[in-house]
Amino acid sequence: MSEAMTMSVTTKRLRGAVLMGATTAVATAIPLGRLPLGRTAAVSAALGAAAMGAGLLVARARDASTPVATSDHEAPATGPHRSRTIQGVAILTVAAGAVASFGMTTSVLADRWIEKGVRALGSQHPRLWMIAGAGVLGTMLEWFDQPAPSSDSPAASPEA
Repeated sequence: MSEAMTMSVTTKRLRGAVLMGATTAVATAIPLGRLPLGRTAAVSAALGAAAMGAGLLVARARDASTPVATSDHEAPATGPHRSRTIQGVAILTVAAGAVASFGMTTSVLADRWIEKGVRALGSQHPRLWMIAGAGVLGTMLEWFDQPAPSSDSPAASPEA
């Protein structure tokens, strides 16, 4: 691989990593930990319920418009086959809604815990330290997550 090609790939990796770090830093600027936990849990539960309801409606609409054939030579199925499809999608949407609700509540608690910890270390502006730390950590994670350019990769060949 030529030195210019290696520099180009490395520059793209670095740009991607810095962009991810900056995005993570901007997201960290939102003080989630300062939200009231009860309201946050209620809002995330409502959003989870809305996701569940939307998934169930999509499942019913799709199930009503698509006949389910039990085999090639039989007529489309009715009854229990259709209800299993709806039940399966409903279970998945309930699980997804519960995971989303739990994730949001956990994020609020983690943000609150980290901010209190940084403040306990003596910082007058813990959010600024959190933003800087998240930016550095996001950049490092993205940088190390991407494979380093090698001479065997398609980007290394002159045709690519």
